[in-house]
Amino acid sequence: MVSAWHAAGYALAVHGDDAVVDALEAHGQWAVNLFRRIRIPACRSDLARLVLLHRHGGVYVDAHCAPGEPSALAGLVDWQQRHALVLFDESLNLPAYRNTCIINGVMAGQRGSRVLDSLIKEALRRLKRHYQAEQQACGRLLRYNIYK
Repeated sequence: MVSAWHAAGYALAVHGDDAVVDALEAHGQWAVNLFRRIRIPACRSDLARLVLLHRHGGVYVDAHCAPGEPSALAGLVDWQQRHALVLFDESLNLPAYRNTCIINGVMAGQRGSRVLDSLIKEALRRLKRHYQAEQQACGRLLRYNIYK
């Protein structure tokens, strides 16, 4: 996918766990340790995308997504420069759910956004609470959901 994005004229960076850990250090060693304990890839990504957008700003796109319509992408970059956080809602595509359906495979945010900082802090609180519940569950499976 990297070559597809380059061919479309976009600069991009691929970040790994080290970049996430480096950015999480601002939240304390407990946050770094919590991230390192996460074994579910989707959970790691949920936190990583927030932390990296806060650190660097820009547009986050899941690795499996290819660039689409160039003018739509240019609009996304423009939105990112004007708004603290840009999210997309699929509820129009999922009318049976009758609620908001935010996707996080594509999102954009400004570097240092207070909105992103609040989301990171809430995600860390929820992950910490989940980890503590796992400790008390004595091996029972607890369903992961960063949003509840």
